[in-house]
Amino acid sequence: MRLRLSDFFVRVGTLKTDNLIAFLFYKSKEMYFNKQDDIFISAIGYKDGIRFRGKIGYSSWDLLSIVYYSILRGTDKNRRILSTEQEFAELINSYRIFENENCNAGNSIKNADMFGIFKFMAGITSEQFLYHDFKWVLEYLNRNYYMLEVIAKEIDSPIKIDSIVSEMFGMTADQFISSILIVFWLCMQHPNILDAPEDLYRKKAGTILTKENITKVVNYYSINYEGVRTSTLGKQIFYSKPFVVTESGKTLATHFSLVNMLVSNCLYWIPRNYFAIKNDQTFTNSFGKLFEIYVERVLKQYLDSEEYHKIPESSEKSADYILTLDNYIILVEVKSTLLALSGKQQEPDEESINNFCNRALAKAYDQLNSSKAALTSDKPVIKFILLYENLKNTSLFERAIDEIENDKYCKIVTIYEFETLLSLFRTQKEKFNNIVNRIFEHEKKQSNPSILQLLEDEKVFQNDFINRIDHWGMYLKNLHKELE
Repeated sequence: MRLRLSDFFVRVGTLKTDNLIAFLFYKSKEMYFNKQDDIFISAIGYKDGIRFRGKIGYSSWDLLSIVYYSILRGTDKNRRILSTEQEFAELINSYRIFENENCNAGNSIKNADMFGIFKFMAGITSEQFLYHDFKWVLEYLNRNYYMLEVIAKEIDSPIKIDSIVSEMFGMTADQFISSILIVFWLCMQHPNILDAPEDLYRKKAGTILTKENITKVVNYYSINYEGVRTSTLGKQIFYSKPFVVTESGKTLATHFSLVNMLVSNCLYWIPRNYFAIKNDQTFTNSFGKLFEIYVERVLKQYLDSEEYHKIPESSEKSADYILTLDNYIILVEVKSTLLALSGKQQEPDEESINNFCNRALAKAYDQLNSSKAALTSDKPVIKFILLYENLKNTSLFERAIDEIENDKYCKIVTIYEFETLLSLFRTQKEKFNNIVNRIFEHEKKQSNPSILQLLEDEKVFQNDFINRIDHWGMYLKNLHKELE
């Protein structure tokens, strides 16, 4: 028979929801550890009313969408459970047909110009690319800790992470990280982590790692079915609430990559949300300053004082830094702005992407050009828009903005790429020159790869600066103290 539009909803509506969430969590964990972005499975399908067996593909993020729809349509009271790979294949097939027939992506692309298409692609890939590798998780955690704990204390920033975490959870920031790492470890074993015996992690009296404290942390990142059903964020509610409280009282992790995101971003979003709830701009106003100081320290680590210069602020907007590196000049404009979550999904919100491109990227480009016009040197000039957010698809954003698309000497650069590139300048000059020369040798932006791709082409995968400020050993030491 031919599958109807509602057949996917019929399937998830008759399956036991808590069982399905747990089943799909294990699938997401399996994809994570196998480093799989997409999987193709054999399934029975229907096309034009004809039954056939073929290959059906799904991504890790498709699993999260099915979790979301199962909560919208299903209940824990259903008796039918998903238990076989064949049933899973049939579910994926029905979901794929539902998505193909109801996705608005085709209309969005059909009505878009070239720049709109690249914006759309940038939004899609912003959701897909990160958090499949624990390396990026550790980098984010280390960098955020250095900014929000180390630098913030040194300059007496109004963002006081220890005070905020203590008020919310009754522990220090270091103890909070220990608790988050235990949550991550428990999720590696089972999605229903609050049912884990306390003696798995509580090894002594006086430890912060108690059932009560772990529950407090997990509850903060949890939402019940009704909350999911009424949220205006759709499935993206799981980005901030990766655990769901079921009708049967279980607390289940929804997706393994979202637990990764929790580890990665916890120190950033805790204070940001703390002030946002109070309609307080303290975080927004202060974090940009912390990031600028962080960038300054990266520069000091690898460059001599005469090789970089902070451009004084004036009434006329300009870039932040000018770097004079041998035969090149690099202008740098620092941006701590994030692309909104609504712009990072399979059907990205056009307004969110436009806001990011226009208010952050295009504005930065104008500031760089203003500084370039004031230069008197005849050395070749490269312009860097330096982002705090570690987007792995910067070349798509470059092609989404008319002015940058037509300027092959302007690159959107993440903080990871910037750290690594400056490290090469000081320690492996030949590789640095190879990368810069490749920027200049391309006549068109279309053939000009991102800095990340250029680094990978040079077989550069280590971030020396993050290794220098590495707090991972400290996290493990603190965790060991709680466990010994």
